[in-house]
Amino acid sequence: MNAINTPWLILIVYWVISAFRVRKNKKAEPVASRLAISLVVIGAIELLFRSRFSSDMLRDSFMPYSPTVRYFGIFLLWGGVAFAIWARYHIGEYWSARVAVKEDHRVIDSGPYAHVRHPIYSGILLGLIGTALAVGNWRAVITFVVILIVLILKALAEEKLLTEQLGSAYVEYKKRTGMLIPRLG
Repeated sequence: MNAINTPWLILIVYWVISAFRVRKNKKAEPVASRLAISLVVIGAIELLFRSRFSSDMLRDSFMPYSPTVRYFGIFLLWGGVAFAIWARYHIGEYWSARVAVKEDHRVIDSGPYAHVRHPIYSGILLGLIGTALAVGNWRAVITFVVILIVLILKALAEEKLLTEQLGSAYVEYKKRTGMLIPRLG
């Protein structure tokens, strides 16, 4: 199980350490909104990693066991987490756990942000797909779906706020990039 838990632990530790080096928020979502999102995410993570909270049906496999699929899932998990960490490192002081605009905020359009507007979310989702393939049970699939919905809603809220605050610079950036996957063409 360490091949599955370790990358998520690394991501959490990096998150906590790097959260101390960010700019102050200029404008942010209400605390109640952030709390609601946090509770849903915590519930999904609990479902994924604490099997005692799920029924036998949720522990059942959604596919036949295959070592090849399991190892491919672990590969995707590590790759997704590495991508999320790279994106988090790249956005640096402009990162926020909340939907927020920082003081002197600007469009970040280099590194992974040159192709995807929300590469941290993309990395997390890729990691969750990998986790689902590696674990192979319905809990992982449900966790992925819940987190996917949360991250899409959060990305849309961020884009609305960034468009309001950064104007045409962000609108042009949106035309060049995909939300969660690179824009083709």
